[in-house]
Amino acid sequence: MEDHEARGVLFKYDKLFSGGAEDNQTVSRRRLFYVTCSLADRSLALVAYAENCERVRNQPLTNGWFKPGEIFLGLP
Repeated sequence: MEDHEARGVLFKYDKLFSGGAEDNQTVSRRRLFYVTCSLADRSLALVAYAENCERVRNQPLTNGWFKPGEIFLGLP
């Protein structure tokens, strides 16, 4: 998940994980993220390239999207 590599389709995942105020676009991003994750049948791996890795880790934990043992920074 890297907005820079989106080639014109900007989902702005960085804003999804920023923890800031929500607007209509943020709600749409969250729904798209949910649908993408919920389609996984047996396993799911998300790779996020971000300048602030702690924020990308903490926001899904704060929202209850994932458990602490399910998120790794760097290679496990």
